[in-house]
Amino acid sequence: MNFFYNVYAEASSVESLEVYLQDHSDELYDIYASRYNVLSEASDDIDKFVQLKFKCYSQLDFSSTQNRSFLLIMLDLAERLNLQGAMARLARLVSDEGIKITSRMQAGLSFVYPKPSTADDLIEKFEDICSLLQIAIEEEEDSILPSLVTFLNYYSAVVGSLHPTKALIVKGRFLEALEQNKYPFLNDVKDVCKIDVNNKRAYEQLQEAIDLLNCQNLSASPFTSDEPYLIEEGTEYANWINSANKCFDTIRQHAVAHASDNFDKGRGVNPITEEQGLYNYLKNYGNMHKAKIQSALAEPFPQQFDQPLTIIDWGCGQGLASMLFCEKYYQENINQIILIDPSELAIKRASLHCKAINSECSVRTVCKKLDDVELNDIGIIRNNVVVNLFSNILDIDDYSTPHILSLMEGIKKAENYYVCVSPHINDIKTNKIDNFRRYFQTMSGYVEFHNVDNTKLSEFWMCNNVFKSGSINHGLQYGCSPYHDENGCAKKWTRVLRVFKVTL
Repeated sequence: MNFFYNVYAEASSVESLEVYLQDHSDELYDIYASRYNVLSEASDDIDKFVQLKFKCYSQLDFSSTQNRSFLLIMLDLAERLNLQGAMARLARLVSDEGIKITSRMQAGLSFVYPKPSTADDLIEKFEDICSLLQIAIEEEEDSILPSLVTFLNYYSAVVGSLHPTKALIVKGRFLEALEQNKYPFLNDVKDVCKIDVNNKRAYEQLQEAIDLLNCQNLSASPFTSDEPYLIEEGTEYANWINSANKCFDTIRQHAVAHASDNFDKGRGVNPITEEQGLYNYLKNYGNMHKAKIQSALAEPFPQQFDQPLTIIDWGCGQGLASMLFCEKYYQENINQIILIDPSELAIKRASLHCKAINSECSVRTVCKKLDDVELNDIGIIRNNVVVNLFSNILDIDDYSTPHILSLMEGIKKAENYYVCVSPHINDIKTNKIDNFRRYFQTMSGYVEFHNVDNTKLSEFWMCNNVFKSGSINHGLQYGCSPYHDENGCAKKWTRVLRVFKVTL
């Protein structure tokens, strides 16, 4: 990877390093999203940069989101590649600068820096590591794979550095947690329990398991879409939708009634392959999704449109963002919706939802991952006003910003709106959204409506309790917890809003 060769050379001064990072941010994100077999080829270069260029990169201005995201990406890469020396050095800097890290990073660092002083200290990390990884999987990560690798890195550290009698204690806790289904993600790596920790090859066998896991490809199966319009038909759900007028709230209430507590959780970034996943997403995130979209469409965003418009819903899932937009602007001549998502199940339901809200609208579907979408997939855009909806999609790892921007150039019309909303996960993900926005920021027709960040550590914005009831009695409603400091309840929602338009 030329990036790490070049960044090493540019780190001769803080100024040249900062300029290089700004000019090559997209390249770094492409590397960050690479598979393990690609990353492993750059392992030595990453380690060399972290260890030998500390004096330079440690002097970067970390009040800049761009620089914080670079540091966090380097830490994440070091954790994924199990570069323990690099992890310790980067962790110290992150700690000194007061930079927040994800739950998975916390788990990965906990058995490396500060290094446990005794065998018992390492053993006692088990519960905390599992708890952090379960939170990461349910609330933060795009894929379960990195968290599984982090756990196996910990387990292999136990097996490789402790006496077998001590390693057996951790294995016992592993088996007990599996039996109780205490941490559901452990079921995905339960086969490593078959490894005999007394065997001299146990550590080597665990490394082989990690390599195998790293090389898995969990991307959605390609869907050959000769038909531009997919819609759910003939199912019990479709019959219910078509039985009477429906709105977002009634659709979510139906999902709540059919959701299952036993279904795997996650923050909904992987393609959904089972109907239960659709219900559970709406139950767990529907209100939060609605609140973010409503805040994105609030003034000074236009409250009416005088011309017919086209919606393009990128990574549409079940079409929730399009539904909410249509509910707000139903009389505004929305006559074309283009839905893009890699899940055939989800995109068919999105079409059904959009037709339920706006029956006269033309719908086109593109069942592909973002990086596989081409201009001819999108087809002819009928209107001179285009609203691009990016709801919970621009912060994920699994797409290339330059590719999306090339599509934006190809579909530009006279009036182009960009509604970008996501939860706040960390600086890495927020900066990826900002990389998208910065591309348009210098254009003469750029107008910004919203640029808002609400994190877990910043000013209270919203929680499920306040959204549903308007009550400020934190802790008295489902999905809310007691008010614990000046920042609001512990279960407060986060958001990142980047809403703007570009006119030609």
